[in-house]
Amino acid sequence: MNEIAQPQNWQTAASIILDATFDLAATRAVADCPDIDACFEAVVREFEYLVEELFNDNGYELDGPLEHISDIAAYALHGYAKVSSITNAMAVNSVFDTVVSKQKMYGPRNVARFGLHGIVIRLNDKIERLKNLQQHQGPVIFEPIQDTWLDIVGYSVIAIMWINHWFLLELKQDSTSKQTTKENP
Repeated sequence: MNEIAQPQNWQTAASIILDATFDLAATRAVADCPDIDACFEAVVREFEYLVEELFNDNGYELDGPLEHISDIAAYALHGYAKVSSITNAMAVNSVFDTVVSKQKMYGPRNVARFGLHGIVIRLNDKIERLKNLQQHQGPVIFEPIQDTWLDIVGYSVIAIMWINHWFLLELKQDSTSKQTTKENP
């Protein structure tokens, strides 16, 4: 496994994770998700594995949840791009802007209080909403389906940051948007 440089701030950590998510989406999610239903099924499947490992096993190694969360992030990134009619590269930039702006508003304590388990519960809320929206007939009130996909990617990024011990890094207040240099497959 390649040694990853330690990020110096929150934005760099998020950027590193989103670049890895983009790469995983390019190799796995694009191949596995020819349509939005396939992305949805992949997210739900990986989430069920995550919940089983995190909440029902007697103990777990962080590699297990990290693998499942990374897969959720990749499939959800691709799903978000599909429902938004944008490229995966554009989706990365959108996710980065969203997680940074929300971190500036909320700060670290809301996540730090309950850690990985709390993040997974938030992910569950978003995935259950997505399940309902996938079956919903008629107009969606309050939050469009794109926002739900975006939130699933965002919480996955936060979970990966937590597992890597990067979530509590300093947040630069004067940051600018991420501009990925990645190419779409």
